[in-house]
Amino acid sequence: MLSGAATDSSRDFGLLTYAENDSAPAERLSRLAIGNVRESYEQRCEIALSRLRRADTTGARRTAAGLRTTGVANYDEAPVCASLIEGIVVALAQNSPRATRVRALVTVDSLLKTQPMGTPSIWNYDVAVAFARLGEFHAAASAVNRRLLPRSARLAISLRDEGIWALQAGDTTAALTAFKRYLLFRDKPEPSLQSQTTRVKAMVARLEAAKQPR
Repeated sequence: MLSGAATDSSRDFGLLTYAENDSAPAERLSRLAIGNVRESYEQRCEIALSRLRRADTTGARRTAAGLRTTGVANYDEAPVCASLIEGIVVALAQNSPRATRVRALVTVDSLLKTQPMGTPSIWNYDVAVAFARLGEFHAAASAVNRRLLPRSARLAISLRDEGIWALQAGDTTAALTAFKRYLLFRDKPEPSLQSQTTRVKAMVARLEAAKQPR
């Protein structure tokens, strides 16, 4: 059990699932969950995905195996998360052929495309990050573009990254669209996000200038 930390755990889980920088709440929740036999499948899933976003595969395969036997009725998302975790772990394996790593992500990306509405669309961001690490920028931009609006509170960061990946894939039109939508969510950014917003504004200005007739 989480003993007296239930309220804190609930608050951190919300941050873990939706925050733009979830490393700290992920680690805190991990500590709170130590020895917690009643830890929810959502917590196990999101802790593993948070670590994988930072290329940390610690305990990932064990978590995936546990999710496949979670025994929670009516939660079809648990095995889907297990497949996502397993695919990203393969993609992070430096000693595997690149084709094998890409194929693992294509497989799990196809799985996410066919899932019902109950499956969190934020998981598309996780597979997109993995694609981008392999230089598959078109696939990354395409995956992160599949958003369930307005549910995903990772919307701003997913728009920013979609713009970056689309630009790296050579699709300046898609990049501009994503960057401009990102700026709509950052019209009055807090100080910690000001420099990020300024960089995106500069990229938009350069891209628009490049489109002007000479």
